[in-house]
Amino acid sequence: MVYNSYAMQTQQILVKVLDAPNAPNTGLLSGLADAATPSILLAVAACLAIVLPLAIILFRKTRRKTALFLPALIALPLLALAFAKVAPVMADTVLSLATENVTLTVQQSSLPTAASASATTTVTTDHPTGYTLSAKLSQPLEHGITASLNDEPLATELTAIFVDDTGDSPSTYAHTITLNLPAGLPVGEYAFDLIYDVAENPLATLQSFTAADCASLNLNEIVKMRDARDDGKYRIRKLADGKCWMIDDLKLAGITLSDADSNLAPGATFEIPADPVNGSASHANGACDGGGSVTPTGNYLTCDGTATQSATNSHFRVYSDPNLLAACRDNIAHASNTTGMTYNPASPTGCGYLYNWYTATAGSGVFGLTNTDVPYSICPAGWRLPTGGAGGEFAVLNGSMKNGSLSPADTDSTAAANWFPNGLFQGAHGGFYYNGSISLPGYYGTLWSRTAVASAGSAAGVFYSYDYGGSVTPGNDSSRMLYGFGVRCVAN
Repeated sequence: MVYNSYAMQTQQILVKVLDAPNAPNTGLLSGLADAATPSILLAVAACLAIVLPLAIILFRKTRRKTALFLPALIALPLLALAFAKVAPVMADTVLSLATENVTLTVQQSSLPTAASASATTTVTTDHPTGYTLSAKLSQPLEHGITASLNDEPLATELTAIFVDDTGDSPSTYAHTITLNLPAGLPVGEYAFDLIYDVAENPLATLQSFTAADCASLNLNEIVKMRDARDDGKYRIRKLADGKCWMIDDLKLAGITLSDADSNLAPGATFEIPADPVNGSASHANGACDGGGSVTPTGNYLTCDGTATQSATNSHFRVYSDPNLLAACRDNIAHASNTTGMTYNPASPTGCGYLYNWYTATAGSGVFGLTNTDVPYSICPAGWRLPTGGAGGEFAVLNGSMKNGSLSPADTDSTAAANWFPNGLFQGAHGGFYYNGSISLPGYYGTLWSRTAVASAGSAAGVFYSYDYGGSVTPGNDSSRMLYGFGVRCVAN
């Protein structure tokens, strides 16, 4: 579980018990606590230090305008006093209190009594699932005094007093502090600290996402989740085909996957190298599983870098990182890109990573497969690579986003906008790895399916680009397995 707790903030509560028969029983919190008085006096003194000399000089020059200067002389310190009273104390950018220290005044003759007051906190966070506001006493209360926030008894352990699951920021929350004062409480002052804490609510994991969770989402609704394998954040959207899709490209590397957290065979593991291959100089960052050796005599995503595909050369665990390039790093659109962006700014993964098909399929997409769907992938457990080809899930998704029909739409430029960064699928245009470099970032978007096609050494995928004003090939695209494409998963 991810639990990000920020620095706590302390608020002093001061109880004054008076014995004077005419002492006010305020029953409310005042921003002018004793502890805050020095700051108020300082503000007043500062104003007087500026105003008095100026007033004396002007008064000497023209006594006729004394009536103008005296009101100013009085008003400015009062203004400073008012400002010091209402100005919020900002402990940090996450949690702030309307007032730092507060005072509650009661008459001893009114005891026992329950005196309540209002206070507010303002929480600012960019966490998508919101936050939990908690409070506790700095130490046990004495003399029989008890305290509660919104009827929740306060103790020296944190107690949740408010949960905001909207993710909206900033969020201001008003709460009621109640003090129960016993009979016979002696005249005097009783101070204690109330400590506030705000913690981000944890994101649910992709691995915990179920078919029932998908069914409960509204059409085109987006939820934010995290990958339990590396704590990566992803957005999930229920699209027109009725399925729940990742709308961010997978960005996973430097990790060993297991069947407990990934779409692997029972008992299997699969390691993705830590560093990318973005050219021949970095080719050794990949790892060869086919019995060959990593000898970069070429620039493809194979063991030796050549375009030769075989059982000893194609089984190369590898990825490329388009985010190292300006188009993805700075989200710079290609000149033909009409959306003005390479990926949707809301995406936590940018252009993701580009994997060869062997890696995308977690080693199940071995050389020699034809006309079949492989069962495994580097997707999280409970998720998988979509099927490809003319009747595959990519083609059906294209048709459903275009006209609501579950009939496949293989190549349809009129539907291409749905695949762009500002469309329903919010596709990233990270390009593809080919012959030693990442080609056309900011212009092309590419994704692997789990379908091997009739031509040995090739698999189905999807291309979406800005060709001819926009095009997409979700059903009839076939690419060599040694290319580097993106990965997006669909829920089981």
